[in-house]
Amino acid sequence: MYFFRLKDYEQVLKKYTLSNSLPFTQINQEFLKRYETWYLAQFNKSGGRNSINGLAFRLKEIRRVYNLAINDNSNELSQEHYPFGRYGYSIKKERTTHRDLESSEIAKLFQLQLTPETKLWHHHNYFKFCFECWGMNFADLAFLRVYQIKNGILKYKRRKTRWATEAKPFNIELSSTAMKIADYYLLNKVDSDLVFPILENVANSEDHQIIHEQFRNKRSNHIRRLKSLAKLAGISSSFSTYVGRHSFFSIAQKNGVPTSVITELAGHDNSQTTETYLGGFKGDKLKDSAGIVQSAIGKLLDTQYEHETILDTKIKLSDTGREIKIINFLKNLLKGGKQDIDSTHLIVAILTQTNCTNGAKAQQYVDEFLLSKQSNPVLT
Repeated sequence: MYFFRLKDYEQVLKKYTLSNSLPFTQINQEFLKRYETWYLAQFNKSGGRNSINGLAFRLKEIRRVYNLAINDNSNELSQEHYPFGRYGYSIKKERTTHRDLESSEIAKLFQLQLTPETKLWHHHNYFKFCFECWGMNFADLAFLRVYQIKNGILKYKRRKTRWATEAKPFNIELSSTAMKIADYYLLNKVDSDLVFPILENVANSEDHQIIHEQFRNKRSNHIRRLKSLAKLAGISSSFSTYVGRHSFFSIAQKNGVPTSVITELAGHDNSQTTETYLGGFKGDKLKDSAGIVQSAIGKLLDTQYEHETILDTKIKLSDTGREIKIINFLKNLLKGGKQDIDSTHLIVAILTQTNCTNGAKAQQYVDEFLLSKQSNPVLT
């Protein structure tokens, strides 16, 4: 008989079964329904009942191990035993409010000065790289290989959807901040190496269970480091590895980036998924395209300054404190053939690489710059 060995992180299931192992054939629809009823009746550390999403997290782990067992030809399990799927047990999930930071808070995190080579310094780099790469997931960062970064271009598919036929490949031109971080970790490595030293101890292991357990530990450690970084930056917010991703798209949403663009940046299958995703943010829902255009025109008509006056505004670079004209800062970002860089990248660059922490002001700088760039090709 094939057994499901309960590890330390499955303490809740151990408590329910009163055992350290469980026959896979016992994990059927009825078992899962009883486990669901029992789990939701228990109290958590905060004094409230366990949540649907907490249950979903645990059931997905059971489902993952069950799939591995079915694929293992050395046991009696087959697809007919599988308790999940269209005609089996359905894992439920509640809609949650996403945790996202304001652009000013992201800037505070980016501007932290940490001692190089320390653990906190590395995790600071991980956060910045993920944010700069369109809210990359920590899992994708941990499993990223050297061959996926070539000539300043990052190519990958999200691990969450990589096996789906409709999974969208990402093709990201790395920002100067992301490239600087990548260059540090790429030094003296070959194509097959992992870029970041997160899972390097199990990089060549063929035991998926060991790799998964190691990743869970590293992810928990990363969350602890993120909380430490937030505390140093004076930010009071609960943190998960998704904060950078949620914040990236929240900032894009608040700056009027169309749903269609966010759909591509997020790797969603369709705009309906994106609308549901954006609905979880704390801010107002995304306006329709016509509203965005109208708002942008109104902003340009209502401006109280000439283009030259705004573009001549001086800002301080966050890393050196050196003052530079906003027009020169934006022109430098477009050097090296990066003419197709979009306004979102320019806005994020201003907010993260300079002392400007006002999202509306950064938007105004970029709007004026792009308008002048269209009428004056010399700017490029």
